[in-house]
Amino acid sequence: MKLRTNPCAAVVLSLTLMSACVKGPDFEAPAPPTAVAFRGDTPAGESVANTEWWDLYQDPVLRSLIQAGLENNRSVRESMAKIVEARAGLGIVRADRYPSITGVGIGLYQETLLKDSVSAFDNVKVALSVGYEVDLWGRVARSNEAALQGLLATEEAFRTVTISLVADIAGAYLTLRDLDARLELAEATLEANRASLELLSVRAEGGLVAEVDVRRAEINLADTEAVGQKLLRARAQTENVLSLLVGELPYEIERGVTLADQSFPPAVPAGLPSELLQRRPDILTMERLLHAQTAAIGIAEAARFPSLSLTSATGAKSTSLGEIVSANVSSTWAPTCSGRSSIPGRARLGSQSSEPRPSRFSISMSRSRSTRFARSRTLWSRSRRSARSTKRGSSNSRRPRAR
Repeated sequence: MKLRTNPCAAVVLSLTLMSACVKGPDFEAPAPPTAVAFRGDTPAGESVANTEWWDLYQDPVLRSLIQAGLENNRSVRESMAKIVEARAGLGIVRADRYPSITGVGIGLYQETLLKDSVSAFDNVKVALSVGYEVDLWGRVARSNEAALQGLLATEEAFRTVTISLVADIAGAYLTLRDLDARLELAEATLEANRASLELLSVRAEGGLVAEVDVRRAEINLADTEAVGQKLLRARAQTENVLSLLVGELPYEIERGVTLADQSFPPAVPAGLPSELLQRRPDILTMERLLHAQTAAIGIAEAARFPSLSLTSATGAKSTSLGEIVSANVSSTWAPTCSGRSSIPGRARLGSQSSEPRPSRFSISMSRSRSTRFARSRTLWSRSRRSARSTKRGSSNSRRPRAR
């Protein structure tokens, strides 16, 4: 018995096997830096990094300022626009995974003036074509991979902007409340110096104190007034910065809870800094960009090989628009193989130029990770020493003094 082979099935099987030839390396995330042993003890427990910002700050005025900043800040709105742009670009790239459909309609009416008559001619053409590029070397797959990682990178960049904005607004507000407290203390000191100067002046008139004591009191009063003016300027500048952070023109900021009554979270999150390092949006942004650059190598590699497109067209032609439905329909189907014939070695050089980019991003990412790891460890050690000294000072204050 003779076996019959279906040519269509053979073509589909061949195209399927060729589509598996995806060019370029697969992405592998670089390992984060780890230390064999940490200096000092490492706390355990729930990390404050898992707490939302509205649970960290209990001041209602500060919460309203942060909310206004997240809604009106120009940097946040710009980052959101980049996300929308990247999402639209991903949709455009994903469209290459599906067939493209093109419709064409042409109507022509022509009149020819003869000696005794007019000759009219109608010509109507309607055509529909469908084209599909077979992803032989994974160019479309790598393009979708790079576009997706680019979108994820913009989203992580948006998180970086929002976290930085929340921290900046909170820092500026607490600085403003600190300046308010300092200004109140400076005003009380100024009133005390004035009263002291008046008292010394009266006593100097009676010959009870020397004139040099009066001059010294005047100098102290002038120094206090200068400090007060400096604090007023610093408070106005802080209000201007805070106004710009919330996306408004400079205005007088409303005050809430005093600095002494603020509830602050733990200075440093509990847990290993290396675990928190994996959640930093700036690190994740660099990792997404590294993934996109790795996929770009596959795109450049696939450009060195010819592409295969399947095209099918169907059309009808008639001498009038009313007869186009009953006209004869003709169809064509043809595969097209095309390749770039440009300067010799251009595709190879383009592939070679894209290969060092992931290495450059990986080195930059490793440097950033190591820097932030060392910085977080330094801040943690500093906070631990500060907590120990505070605890030691409080225990000494409770210890009874010997008479």
